[in-house]
Amino acid sequence: YRFIGTTHPNTEAIFGALLCLSAQLFYRDDSNKLILICLFALAIACIWLTKSRTTLAAVVVAFAAVQFLTLRGSNRIFLLIAGLFLAGCVTVGSVFVGNQGLGLISEAMAMGRSDEVGSLTGRLPLWEELLKSINKSPMFGYGYLAFWDADRVEYLSELFKWEIPHGHNMYLDMMLDVGVVGAVLFIGWLLTAFFTAANLYAKTSRVEYAIVAGIFLLAMINGGGESLFKLPGFPLFALVSTFLALLHQPDELRHSEDRDPVRRALAP
Repeated sequence: YRFIGTTHPNTEAIFGALLCLSAQLFYRDDSNKLILICLFALAIACIWLTKSRTTLAAVVVAFAAVQFLTLRGSNRIFLLIAGLFLAGCVTVGSVFVGNQGLGLISEAMAMGRSDEVGSLTGRLPLWEELLKSINKSPMFGYGYLAFWDADRVEYLSELFKWEIPHGHNMYLDMMLDVGVVGAVLFIGWLLTAFFTAANLYAKTSRVEYAIVAGIFLLAMINGGGESLFKLPGFPLFALVSTFLALLHQPDELRHSEDRDPVRRALAP
């Protein structure tokens, strides 16, 4: 009942999320508007068909953050007010729809996956078990991917009655790999990349920097329910390659005297 290609549906959903964000590279050129619409529709369809709720929530927040960055002055305030108004309407509306209506809304938010929603599809018991292992080696962990050997994968999969190849939480998995020390450094790297990309957009107004900020925000939010952005694969490659691109300062920054990102961001 979930769309799957050559990889797991949750990985396919991340591919769709990356496409959703990067499609915005075409939005400034009128001749490419059709490409933007087609790529965006394809990306959303991929995410929806995979029924990956974590990725859907992450890409909604990341996409909204990119829009917020690319807007100027009063338009940002308008977007913020519109978001708060929409949230208020949803809250008020939930009072009037009744239990049956709330059930339909909950089913829609669960994307048709009613299995163990209260426990985040079985993640909460798994995380409790992983915390016990983290406490045995809290500072430096077990080594990158060393914890997930065949015996532990088999034991945990048998214990919880579903296939468990990783911790389904990037932050817990990082503590298993490299301990608290490594996890703090990893989180610091993600935050540094996000704020660096946002700052570069404020200085240059180049949409690709806003998209990079969105990609790192996507990774941080998705990491709350998945570990795919820290595993060997395309999601991690996307993070590393875009971070390396941030290290290359564009020519307009080298020669421009206006380096104040706040003044540039608030300009009409």
